[in-house]
Amino acid sequence: MTRERVQKRVAEAVRGLDRQTVEKLSDFTKVVPDARLVTLEVESTSFDIKSDGEFKGRANLLVRVPFEGFGGKRASTLASLAIPTYVQGSVSDTGVSVQQILIRD
Repeated sequence: MTRERVQKRVAEAVRGLDRQTVEKLSDFTKVVPDARLVTLEVESTSFDIKSDGEFKGRANLLVRVPFEGFGGKRASTLASLAIPTYVQGSVSDTGVSVQQILIRD
């Protein structure tokens, strides 16, 4: 399998993670309380895949957060926020495993 196909496979697996898995692996609500995950923004070319199948790369968690308007009053609409992360895991013939989603400082 070509490097590009493996990168694409990893990106699709990361994009396909369910909400509970992303929340557990990233713990983004500690960084942004009351945030609600919308999606993961992933570019396949951002993943570096080693010969042993280990990979790491970048992704953005796109979240919605409530915000306060003028006068400290909570607005009825939500703001969008992109949280940059590092994604680490491994890929093999049998599948892709994501072990960590680390919030970038």
